[in-house]
Amino acid sequence: EEACQTALQEMTKLAPKPDLEILKSIPGIAENTALRIISELGDIRRFNNPSQLNAFVGVDPQVYESGNLTAHLSISKRGTAIG
Repeated sequence: EEACQTALQEMTKLAPKPDLEILKSIPGIAENTALRIISELGDIRRFNNPSQLNAFVGVDPQVYESGNLTAHLSISKRGTAIG
């Protein structure tokens, strides 16, 4: 527990403050989660569109197409198992 708290304190010092505040303004995202997002993604501005971010994270919106029917299903995980 102490090691986790120390790591979070270090992450807080290193995280870009504007990015941290923007992420924390999203309902359901507190400082701990915002820090983890920043540490995992780095600078989010390097992604030109949401599809690039989805590809990096490894999630893929499922779409079922048949004839005139197009159904948007749940999101599936692909990519590395550690993400």
